Amino acid sequence: TSSDVNPQVTYAVAGDYPVKLIVHNAQGSDSIIKQNMIHVFPSNSVLAGDIFEDFETGLNNWSVINQNGNSFEITDSASYHGTHSVRLVNFENNASGSNDELISPAYNLSHITGLIKVKFARAYVAKEVASNAIAELLYGTSTADTIYDKLTFSVSSDCGKTWNIKKTYTGEALATSSCKTTSFLADSTKFWKEDSVLVAAISDKSNLRFKFTFTGEGGNNIYLDRICTGICGTDGIDENLEKAIDLSIYPNPMKESTIIRFKLNKNSNV
Repeated sequence: TSSDVNPQVTYAVAGDYPVKLIVHNAQGSDSIIKQNMIHVFPSNSVLAGDIFEDFETGLNNWSVINQNGNSFEITDSASYHGTHSVRLVNFENNASGSNDELISPAYNLSHITGLIKVKFARAYVAKEVASNAIAELLYGTSTADTIYDKLTFSVSSDCGKTWNIKKTYTGEALATSSCKTTSFLADSTKFWKEDSVLVAAISDKSNLRFKFTFTGEGGNNIYLDRICTGICGTDGIDENLEKAIDLSIYPNPMKESTIIRFKLNKNSNV
């Protein structure tokens, strides 16, 4: 508790913390509590080398921040690469105007000269709302609507203290397929789009975090998968070849036991 204008609070344990504001005047006092307003990152070491995250073995130190409603989660019902992706169910039970964040662990990308290109796959469609027949009779106009949400991609070089937005997707620019009246399931590659963001004006690349922020406005679900920098094929394999044989390796990075799956166009000795 503090009455300072800019209080400083130290948190000893990583996690999400609420904030309570109490105001007073001659008429009395009132208060408001905001859940998960402060996020303390775990003190993990900075990861070196290129990013390659396909969420086949979970979130892998990626952090999820949720104010209310549904949050980013791992799903095996849809994916662009492998069998899993990250999904946020926004079609229902998610408050309009809520912000959900997916934040990477810290990466040392000093080996990349020049601009950093972050690649990822996303899938999203808007929600189509049919016109209300009664409202049309009462007001003489159609109430049909197409509802879009918003996605932003940001970078931080100071452990998340400040974030610089590098790309914003809204309206049709966010959509990867036509709108739907039902909850969107990205269970086919036709719904997915590969995208990339150039990260410029970064003088120190030794401790970078990346953040996806989804602002729900009552639209539909969003999926993210295969976030990477550098050579984004699995362990440096050519991307075109990887797609052609539908190659997946998990867990990635490899451990003592690793599963490799691929498809061949004809019978061959392996």
